[in-house]
Amino acid sequence: MDTGVSAISVFLLVSTSVLQAAGGYAINDYFDRESDRINKKRTPSYQPQTQKRIHLYLTLASLLTGSILAFRVESIALAVVFFIVPLSLWYYSSWLKRLPFVGNLLVALLTALSIVLTGLVPLLELRTLYGATIFASSIPLEVMKITLFFSLFAFSLTLVRELIKDIEDMPGDRHSGYRTLPIAVGLTTTRSIVIALLVFTIPVIFIFTQHLLPFDNLTAGIYMTVLVVVPLVVTLLRILKASEQAHYHKASVLIKASMIGGLGYSLLYNWQLAQYYPINSCLF
Repeated sequence: MDTGVSAISVFLLVSTSVLQAAGGYAINDYFDRESDRINKKRTPSYQPQTQKRIHLYLTLASLLTGSILAFRVESIALAVVFFIVPLSLWYYSSWLKRLPFVGNLLVALLTALSIVLTGLVPLLELRTLYGATIFASSIPLEVMKITLFFSLFAFSLTLVRELIKDIEDMPGDRHSGYRTLPIAVGLTTTRSIVIALLVFTIPVIFIFTQHLLPFDNLTAGIYMTVLVVVPLVVTLLRILKASEQAHYHKASVLIKASMIGGLGYSLLYNWQLAQYYPINSCLF
């Protein structure tokens, strides 16, 4: 059947997510100027007040696209979520990131939330078209199952990457008076937490590919092993052997590659789901 999930809704969701993320980066750069200078990171060439204006414009644009999307799928709760996210990013950049672990946790939760919305929004739109009968099929369950897995995957790896970034940025953060986790509890403890998160994530991926998919899992297993698990294992080995800041930067790059590979699987999953169920449109 034709699910009726429109390209307009997909465009609005992607636009809102990108605009909010870009706004978050802009305001984070504004508050991080001194720390980035000490850490010799590339900083925007424009003036600080320009960064604040860019953040404002991006946030207002995201609220507009988010509100239109919420109206289309008839969800006030979704509009509230799109309002809370930029406020959370401002709060994170201005204060929470200076505290141990709290800011890292918030960023990981917001990343996981963005993944949840990619599965939830199409279902909300289907509800407006077909009513509650759409939930009588097994499609929503399968969509949310894969969505929740990817949100857990994104949460775990984002948390790992945030902690690695804090290790990288220790000199500038300490100079700026931040109390990030490596500064508060030490490098050894923070590294142990990163290792534990990686050790937790890797077997979860295998459990997903072997037991949670509704169809043949050989393709999924090969894909996830090569493009996700291998980079994570290499990351784990690099962290175990890390003895200087540059080593953690390489580990951070590998985490990014693994996240891209993992989220890219959603495209393969969507194709597999379309073969398994009689649907013609994208649900995820």
